[in-house]
Amino acid sequence: MYKEAGGTQKKIKEMLSGGDVRKKVEKFIAKFFIYDQIPANAVASPHFKNMTSEVQRGGEGVQPSTPAQIMGKYLDDEHAEMKTYVDSYRQSWEMYGCTVMCDGWTGPTKMSIINFMVYSRGRAVFLKSIDASSKIKDSNYIYKLMHNVMQDVGRRNIVQFVTNNGSAFVKAGKDIQSKYHMYWTPCAAHCIDLMLEGIGDRPSVKTVITDARFITNFVYNHSWLLAAMRERCGGDIMRPGATRFATNYIALSSLLKHKQGLRELFASHDYVEWKKRLTKVIYRIEELVLGNSFWDKVRGVIGIIEPIYVVLRMVDNETNPSMGLLYPSIQLMKEAIMVKAPNAYKWVHAIIDDRWERTLSHPLHQAAYFLNPKYHYSRNLFEDNSLKRVVHEVYDHLFPDCPGKGTFGSEIVKFRDAVGMFGCHPAVKSRNAMMPCEWWSMYGTDCEVLQRLAVRVLAQTVSSSPCERNWSTFSLIHTNKRNRIGYERLQKLVYCHYNMKLRERLLRSEGRRKAQEDPLDLMTVGQHAYAEDAEDDLVYQWVRSDDLDTSDGRPEPHIAAEAETQGIDVDKHVEQQRSPDEAFDPLTRSPEGSPRQSLSRGTRGGETLSDTETESE
Repeated sequence: MYKEAGGTQKKIKEMLSGGDVRKKVEKFIAKFFIYDQIPANAVASPHFKNMTSEVQRGGEGVQPSTPAQIMGKYLDDEHAEMKTYVDSYRQSWEMYGCTVMCDGWTGPTKMSIINFMVYSRGRAVFLKSIDASSKIKDSNYIYKLMHNVMQDVGRRNIVQFVTNNGSAFVKAGKDIQSKYHMYWTPCAAHCIDLMLEGIGDRPSVKTVITDARFITNFVYNHSWLLAAMRERCGGDIMRPGATRFATNYIALSSLLKHKQGLRELFASHDYVEWKKRLTKVIYRIEELVLGNSFWDKVRGVIGIIEPIYVVLRMVDNETNPSMGLLYPSIQLMKEAIMVKAPNAYKWVHAIIDDRWERTLSHPLHQAAYFLNPKYHYSRNLFEDNSLKRVVHEVYDHLFPDCPGKGTFGSEIVKFRDAVGMFGCHPAVKSRNAMMPCEWWSMYGTDCEVLQRLAVRVLAQTVSSSPCERNWSTFSLIHTNKRNRIGYERLQKLVYCHYNMKLRERLLRSEGRRKAQEDPLDLMTVGQHAYAEDAEDDLVYQWVRSDDLDTSDGRPEPHIAAEAETQGIDVDKHVEQQRSPDEAFDPLTRSPEGSPRQSLSRGTRGGETLSDTETESE
């Protein structure tokens, strides 16, 4: 138990016995971690190291802080320090402009929170959160919140608001855009995830995902098989992603990667002996793993989803501004799908085009594409009249009263012809290497009017994902077991915690110059630890138990009764699970055979669909 340290002077013998002292210190530190259930890897935290250093400097007689001091005085001090850090970016917002991101969330304690963050030039900070639990969250309320944040950040500093696609956020964002000289854009990560959702709803794709889950569920719910799989495959075949459809892609890719190990396992003598002990032998699992049809279908689905997943990773990463990359990335994504899935690209393109044209496409994305030196010169974008028109429209909207309007057109011509600094050797060599907004800041000094537009547009992001990642921070601090914490204190804790996480990420990415983390796996603050129901866990769908059914494949009666109380049609669900596999589009041979046909038509089972049929799907 805790013993208060006295102020006695050390004896020479005690000072010379450094090894024993160190062992004793490490022992008591270990006790703290073991009995207070603190993860052992917390010792790598710089804050832990700073704490131990200061304790050493303090010496004997220094008393630990009380809970009231930590959550009162010292929390206030830390909040003030973090606010100073956040305010240090305001000067940068004046030069590069900024994006205000907002998103709503309801936590496990039913507290409704709306987060606001600010992004500029690869740096994101958490600004504030609003407790909207007692409010009607309609467009008028969201508009008032956006307006208040706009006053705080500075109206002239904001280039755009980025929100989710909720109707109240969309209406409020469009109202802001119509009244002030800034834009509203939807979250690109959310829109691209909806593209994946549309593809995942395709029966042929859904069948492959169901079969793949059947394999992982079977393996992960038999201890011997799981251990044997880890030995042959060199580890697990499952890891989470940030969304359900990203998790599906990662799981399918992992299965295909470990195909050889799984086939060797299910063909081994040990497996044959082990399965003799099963009360119910599932021959379907062997048919899937040892046959070729399933793996061909998995390869086909990956060919469709992989290019979309790459773009999702790009827009979901706030380390580098993505505004100048989205428009060309969508084009490259569609071209890659044509190559990887030549017999399925038509219906996939129809889903992508519908979401792009109906929701995601925006003048800011096109203007950023035109102004990005990486693409402007290599693709001769000046010849595209629609892009030139969009650039003028964006300039008029963001800078309606700029005195340099008369030189705007001539400066675009200088940019096209690489006149002056645009054409110097370092500028030409760094078109692909430098961050586009920094390239303009360095080499656009001869065209100050166009430079101001380019820097402010190219320094922005296209996603509100950092707001969504902050949800897990709220969940970490405000759980059902800790729901008595006041909102003011909760906001201070989240403000400090999340801004510190963003600051640490920035330092790591600057040290490496290019972040190594997978942005979709960056949910480092307890992504799965707070689900009230295991069904909410993204990975659970791939590893859940299959032992809840009777020997004839029917659900156990008490489980079926519970499901029916939740409004689930058990009989319909069972019949759907037993339905035969449908033909898989990506693997059927199209009679025409050419992937370069019109994008307005699709295929089903090798048959060309009419425009009407494609639209109805």
